[in-house]
Amino acid sequence: MDKSIKFNVFLLLKNVRYAYGFMMRLDEKPIFRKIIFPWYDSKTACLLLLLFMVLVFLFGIVGLSVSSEIVEYNGFIWVPILLLLLSGWVIVSTMIRLIKRFPS
Repeated sequence: MDKSIKFNVFLLLKNVRYAYGFMMRLDEKPIFRKIIFPWYDSKTACLLLLLFMVLVFLFGIVGLSVSSEIVEYNGFIWVPILLLLLSGWVIVSTMIRLIKRFPS
């Protein structure tokens, strides 16, 4: 088949699909469509996550003070440091997400 014939057949089939409503056009945008946020990205879930991460951060601070005071636990000081770093990262990223989503 010639390229122009293939292209014309393609255009014909495309127009037939649109004419009979088999395919929704890409340029149609309904006005009533709302953005749906997942439940784990809601304001309540983010605030609850912040609360738990602050508790983990405080637990890391207490663990850091205990592991630095007791000589036998000096080898395990990396655990509270890891808790501090990871919970701090989650707190910062969740705060940025909340500030971007809810500016007021």
